[in-house]
Amino acid sequence: MPKREPGSGKINSVKKKQASSPARNAKSSSGTGKKAGRGSRRSPTGDKESPRAWAENGIRTGSPVKIVGNKRTNKHRAARSGMAGATSRDMDAFFVIFYSNPVSTAVTGIADGYIFKYNLAFLELTGYSENEVDGRSTLDLNIWAKPDERKRLTARLRKSGSVRNAEVAFRRKSGEIRNCLLSATVIRINGADYKLSMAIDITERMQAELGIQAANERLRATLEALPDLMFETDRTGRIHDFNVQSRDELYIDPERFLGKTVFDVLPGEAAAVIMRAIDEAARTGRHSGARYMLDFPDGRKWYELSIAAKDSVNGAGVRFIVLARNITDNMKYLEALIQSEEKYRTIIDSMQEGYFETDLAGRLTFLNKSICEILGYGSDELIGMIYRDYVDSGNQKKIFEVFNRIYRTGIPEKTIDWEIIRKDGTRRIVETSVSQILNAKGKPAGFRGVIHDITDRKRAEEKLGWELKVNQMLSSLSEKILNESLAMPELADAVMACAIGLTGSECACTLEMDQASGRFVGYVYPPIAGGSGNADNVPECMSRIMSPGEPEGTGPGERAFMIRESFYINDAAKYNLSRAMPAGHVPILRYLVAPAVMRGELLGMIVVANAPLDYNGSDLEAVKRLAGLYAIAINRIRSEEQIRVSLREKELLLKEIHHRVKNNMQIISSLLGLQSVHVKDPRDSELFEISQGRVRSMALVHEKLYQSESLAGLDFQDYITDLAHELSNSYNLTSEMVNISIRAKDMYIDIENAIPCSLIVYELVSNALKHAFHDGRSGEIAIDFYREGDHSILRVSDNGVGMPPGVDYRNTASLGLRLVTALVQQLHADIELDASNGTAFTITMQEKP
Repeated sequence: MPKREPGSGKINSVKKKQASSPARNAKSSSGTGKKAGRGSRRSPTGDKESPRAWAENGIRTGSPVKIVGNKRTNKHRAARSGMAGATSRDMDAFFVIFYSNPVSTAVTGIADGYIFKYNLAFLELTGYSENEVDGRSTLDLNIWAKPDERKRLTARLRKSGSVRNAEVAFRRKSGEIRNCLLSATVIRINGADYKLSMAIDITERMQAELGIQAANERLRATLEALPDLMFETDRTGRIHDFNVQSRDELYIDPERFLGKTVFDVLPGEAAAVIMRAIDEAARTGRHSGARYMLDFPDGRKWYELSIAAKDSVNGAGVRFIVLARNITDNMKYLEALIQSEEKYRTIIDSMQEGYFETDLAGRLTFLNKSICEILGYGSDELIGMIYRDYVDSGNQKKIFEVFNRIYRTGIPEKTIDWEIIRKDGTRRIVETSVSQILNAKGKPAGFRGVIHDITDRKRAEEKLGWELKVNQMLSSLSEKILNESLAMPELADAVMACAIGLTGSECACTLEMDQASGRFVGYVYPPIAGGSGNADNVPECMSRIMSPGEPEGTGPGERAFMIRESFYINDAAKYNLSRAMPAGHVPILRYLVAPAVMRGELLGMIVVANAPLDYNGSDLEAVKRLAGLYAIAINRIRSEEQIRVSLREKELLLKEIHHRVKNNMQIISSLLGLQSVHVKDPRDSELFEISQGRVRSMALVHEKLYQSESLAGLDFQDYITDLAHELSNSYNLTSEMVNISIRAKDMYIDIENAIPCSLIVYELVSNALKHAFHDGRSGEIAIDFYREGDHSILRVSDNGVGMPPGVDYRNTASLGLRLVTALVQQLHADIELDASNGTAFTITMQEKP
């Protein structure tokens, strides 16, 4: 067989000379310039090859035959050489069958799985392309989803030479698993054994079989769970199959009735009922409801039939599925119910709840005595009345919807509330439960229900709901009043909003008694003529509203002023109140007034007007409660104002005290200065100057306090800045000589600690100015005051010569350092000295909780 050049071994299909390939039916034309189809192939030189040339070049292989000494390629080249010995006709036929086969077909090595030859169906099954398959084995492509299956099939193939219809699982390129039926046989090519295998994809068939199996299992489970007797009969009543849960339900043993008619195995009356039901099912396709009874040794049993026709079986005619349900317990119950009808009527009449029955139109057909009492009619009057005769239009629609829903669904309705109109015209609220009445055929025939008068309960619930609403609104307003510091206009807005919410009124007004003038100050909602809520003429308007057309001192408004009485008027139009209202005000139709009184003192009033319905006692009670809260709020605002006035007076007094203390200390400082003039000893004169500086530092504290807007604490940054300036001046220093930097922003110190801290700073800074920068050297003094956690840190440092070695600052002869130590103890603070770089004193004070 001629050798095939590398790269020329891919053969897509076989094409007989001047004929289409059965595998692809692709056309080929020579010299037309069109691309060759699957049915033809070009040689390495570009010329088309004939089927005979294909046969000479060998069959499809996984890779081009290589000339090198590769064992696998040399072995398969030998096999191809062996196939070349076949006749041209044999090879042509083989190629046509192989490539046109719609079943996946491949020739592979038995041991190594090398893909020697394959057709298009093989590529479609595996999902690989020709380039991906050529030169590869089934192991390379990981086609076998279960490698053990390949091992078992290979063993069987070696043993018997062929395998038929083995179920295997192949893995496609995408990873999808396909179930296949594999048939394989051993073929011999040039003395070597190969495996010719064909695989049929049965994945969809297996899924369908699983679905059928699951459906059968569900059907079997349904039949096993079915409590009814089930028979399959033909048109003559002959029994062909059955399914029963208990043999006790059968009239005779099943071995004796299978294949016989119902007349052969049942009493004639029962058999006749069954046959009539089968006749109806034959005409209409189904039947239900027929009943028959059988006498068993342990007593009589009743059954109810359901029959459905099914298609003919193998041309045997229509069959029927007959279900017989044991309804013995139901029949016994029905018999007992009939026997107790008289007793039932007695019980119905003794019920406190009303009981009724109607036809489908809603006409009363049966009722008890209690419903007559609820509606106020006699029983003779009520029989034949329809629900529209004793309810209004709104409730008529509601009742119709309920009855229609029950008719459609068969589901009872419970606890339906509606309002009825009694014969005397009064209205009552009733709670009703309604269900359907069925006739003997199970069809809706009417309605039955129970009515309970819940008017008193509903009124109590409404009262409770009203109480809850009032309490919630008043609680919300109370929280606002107690937690917020409101001005009178804000309080008036909140009270008016609450009053409108409680009564549904269109407008509202509040009045507050001014303590200074004894006159009312009024606030209205909505604002008059687009202005603010405050209106100067509101009190005058309200005086005319509250005493319309009445002699002075006799109208309801006067009673509200004089005896603190609340009232409402629902016929305000007859009083011509338009004369009392500002221009453009809405007409007043009805209004309600409640005085705000506390400990007998009239503090204000609340007025609401134009509710959608007449005011009643509940509205009056709600606004009266609101007026009580309004009085508390007015009193609180007044008390807070008195406290603020008192605080302002005390602040002025404290500032005056600090001012006078500061003046007294300045006098002391001046006296010390005058006295120092007469002191001859320089040391004594220095002591006078030091004492004078200490007094001035304390006086500066009081000066800052009385100049401050708040007496709660001293702005330490501001104070230290002034103190440092004064010390610099006293020592005749400039910033070029010694610079004093201060970092104490937003740090405040309370009055109790202000004097000790000021003296500490004075002593430490003056000590640094005297001793740290002698011999004319310059430097810097830093004063830092800051917080760390719950501590305040005061640090005074300099970069001067530092403390002499061995000096104990706590036991020095210097009065200034001893004074600092004593003041630190007074503050319950800690002090530390750092002399590593100049001198730094750090005082740590605990913050007060």
